[in-house]
Amino acid sequence: MLQLQDLQVVLDADAGLVKALDGISLTLQRGETFALVGESGCGKSMTALAIMRLLPDNGRIARGRVALSNQVPDAKPTELLSLPESSMRKVRGGRVGIIFQEPATSLNPVMRVGDQIVEAIEAHTSLRGASARRKAVEWLKRVGIPEPERRIDSYPFEMSGGQKQRVMIAMTLAAEPDFLIADEPTTALDVTIQKQVLDLLKALQGERQLGLLLITHDLAVVADMAHRVALMYAGQIIEEAPAPTFFKQPRHPYARSLLQALPDAALRGQKLAAISGTVPPLWQRFVGCRFAPRCDRAQAQCQTQAPRLEGKGGSVVRCWFPV
Repeated sequence: MLQLQDLQVVLDADAGLVKALDGISLTLQRGETFALVGESGCGKSMTALAIMRLLPDNGRIARGRVALSNQVPDAKPTELLSLPESSMRKVRGGRVGIIFQEPATSLNPVMRVGDQIVEAIEAHTSLRGASARRKAVEWLKRVGIPEPERRIDSYPFEMSGGQKQRVMIAMTLAAEPDFLIADEPTTALDVTIQKQVLDLLKALQGERQLGLLLITHDLAVVADMAHRVALMYAGQIIEEAPAPTFFKQPRHPYARSLLQALPDAALRGQKLAAISGTVPPLWQRFVGCRFAPRCDRAQAQCQTQAPRLEGKGGSVVRCWFPV
């Protein structure tokens, strides 16, 4: 498993110290799709960067731990935050891979895509030279790139957005990681290619028993892909539940409002539900519930006391008065 415990990430900014993540805990198992959802600015991508130790220059991990189960039975988990950078490079890609939101900025524009895939294969597996190139061709074929023997020598600018994203998936999975972080992997794609890429990820996950941390704001994607869902707001997880439970019986007022705001053919002609206000700035000191100013169930206690993440039966919620 890949486990985060009480992770806090802070950023030095002109406005002050920003707590981008404030006490994040989650567990991802092999073969499981765990969806991390929430609106922009809530800390989803920062969670991915913290796991991979790729924080911006002004960011640092203030507390917490990230533990990765060892491949040797009964061995202690590897503490990723205490690894030297040389050892972390082997984990980054070799044990935990990541697909970023925009493939055009993730691929090297002056290297052929095949060379980039071969580089990943040689860095994290025992294959070299012609064997690594054959493996790269095989992965391009598996992710649906037409004429892979020819396209392996293409440059990124010679490919469409969907093809570049498939190359990113091939490059990430060719290193044979145990876990994959997909950070908004289809946001830059049209809806047809989006479905193809998601179907591809689902198929490859089932085949390789990948643990998939899917970061998205698209609840339709979550409903189709996820086994478990964690909803983030203002740097914290405010609800976590199995996906069917989350969509049928959301407990946090924010989760309920988000689901009510989804377009539905049965509500044609009616106004969509909307959540007033915006996510609060994370440099301020919070006293009560962070969602209270936007909540239609807020009471006096919500303004003065911060709720804890509590629950049972695999479902937890951070709210004094859950639905």
